[in-house]
Amino acid sequence: MVLVVAEMVIVAMILFFCHRVLGYAFNSKKEIVDRIADMVPFLCLSIIMDGLQAVLSVEERKGSLDRNGDKASKERERIFDGDI
Repeated sequence: MVLVVAEMVIVAMILFFCHRVLGYAFNSKKEIVDRIADMVPFLCLSIIMDGLQAVLSVEERKGSLDRNGDKASKERERIFDGDI
């Protein structure tokens, strides 16, 4: 979870502060560089939302495993240990 948060913060900050450089990576025309620079805040928002979704889905999954974990672990043992 800490790695996801660190990744989304670092990548979003780098993209946000270097948005002009990213534009020149695709083309050297001023118009295209400006258009890409205009899209970078939305890309940063997308990266942040993706990271938050990953963190929240892991937290939700932990809660569901606590309620059904005993049954799921017994079933997994039965399948993979060969006790049929």
